[in-house]
Amino acid sequence: MIYVYSSLICILLVSSSTIGIISESYVDDTPIIAIYNGSGSWNISVIAFESFLDWKGIDWVEIDEEDINNGDLDGYQAIYFPGGWAGTYVDSISSEGFEDIRRSIEEGVSYIGICAGAYLAADKVVFENVTYNYPLKIFNGIAYGSLHSITPWDNYTMTLLDINKSNPINMYESSTEWMLYYGGPYFQSYDQDIDVLATWRGYYDKPAIVSFKYGDGRVVLIGSHPEIEEDSFRDGSVFADEYDDNGSDWYLLWTLVDWVIYGEVTKPPQLDISIDKPKSGYLYFLDRELFYMGETIIFGGINIEVMIENYSYYEIENVTFYIDDEIRYIDDSLPYSWFYNDKGFKSHMIRVTVRSVDGRIVDDSETLWMMNLMG
Repeated sequence: MIYVYSSLICILLVSSSTIGIISESYVDDTPIIAIYNGSGSWNISVIAFESFLDWKGIDWVEIDEEDINNGDLDGYQAIYFPGGWAGTYVDSISSEGFEDIRRSIEEGVSYIGICAGAYLAADKVVFENVTYNYPLKIFNGIAYGSLHSITPWDNYTMTLLDINKSNPINMYESSTEWMLYYGGPYFQSYDQDIDVLATWRGYYDKPAIVSFKYGDGRVVLIGSHPEIEEDSFRDGSVFADEYDDNGSDWYLLWTLVDWVIYGEVTKPPQLDISIDKPKSGYLYFLDRELFYMGETIIFGGINIEVMIENYSYYEIENVTFYIDDEIRYIDDSLPYSWFYNDKGFKSHMIRVTVRSVDGRIVDDSETLWMMNLMG
């Protein structure tokens, strides 16, 4: 059975160069990602990636082993296999189904596999010292797991990845990222031309995320779980929320999905804040804007108002208002404003900061003259 949703997907992506019309609400050039949510899939990994795709604004469709075995893969730009249990994927999908996936990738569909979806792509899997031959065989190499120096299976923990900044896919990334580890592999290629996007700091700097071309398709294999937001519910789950995410991994996923679908990356939306009132250089009297003077002058009190750019992409924790670097007010709900009414005749620096739940902080400041007899 196929379920159609109007935004994102979970952990194994397959992307095609053309898209058929799924319903009247879709247009031909709308990217659609097929998300595997069948036998062996981990529901939390599916929901988290669907939440990410909703956030990014990409349409997705859920498929299962029946759809794959029936050859119902036409019309997608990408197929995604989530975390879960790769052995069950192998048992549930027929040899004809795997051949259809492989043919689709060769013809231009792209593939993203996270954890179990990454194991699935390999020629061989060595898991807990047992070797398995896997049938999909789009990665000419071995996926090794679990990585006991990070944490033994079946525990999970946060771990540090070193990001390859020289690769264009990572051009907007920081040099390191903390991510959730839950039994994923490192990748060893036999002779395939691959790009290593990130390595495991906690496991001998072995490849943690790799990308490569397979025929006309693009493939990304991810050993960690960047789809899961450990200290936020925006991924639709409370799994591992006892950990601090130390910043969201969704911005890495943003560029990975860009490359998978479009072959190039765009800059993830940046959180920003600006002081919307008072406007710089204007005269205000009793909270009313009069005219431009070249300097910001306030007679009486004024309601300080802010504008937050790309607000819809972030969970806002609070906005803090400062006067001369002293915290005067913290607002944790819309419309994020504060009435400033200090008595005196003096120049002051007002500064506002916005903090997102994932730890991003940006600010803006402005100098004004406050002339207020009453206070």
